[in-house]
Amino acid sequence: MLIDLVWDTAGQERFKSLRTPFYRGSDICILAYAIDDRSSFTNIKMWLNEFLHYAGVKNGIERYPFMVVGNKSDVPSKDREVTYDQLKQWCEDNKIATYIETSAKNDNNVVEAFSMAVQRWLELEQRAEKELGRLDHPDTVTLHGSSTASNIRATCCSRFTET
Repeated sequence: MLIDLVWDTAGQERFKSLRTPFYRGSDICILAYAIDDRSSFTNIKMWLNEFLHYAGVKNGIERYPFMVVGNKSDVPSKDREVTYDQLKQWCEDNKIATYIETSAKNDNNVVEAFSMAVQRWLELEQRAEKELGRLDHPDTVTLHGSSTASNIRATCCSRFTET
């Protein structure tokens, strides 16, 4: 089961005290900007660094499911301040593999953006599990030893082995 909880504080000061508890419990971080607002694009680096700090991301940025979303793809070309190529380059420079342009107004690529973010999260989770060897041996514990239950007697404070 997957439950999406989206917290959009729009950068408001009054939500700053909530950073640590919300960031630390996050499984995905979506950084959004408006393609017709250069400063919102410039600020995603600040938001990225803030998230890394408060969420305690220590394994490297490429091991956490970050996504960058350029919103307002419906604006006329003459009003665009950030190109798709600039988005792509920024993501490459910052080691973020997932990015997309959307239009919330026209409902264009909105569902796809969330689907891509979840897919990236699943890929990274599976990779981490594989690295830990859990996929090949799920929840398996193997015990080795010569003692058996029949030749061991124990009390709360001692253990005796019959020979």
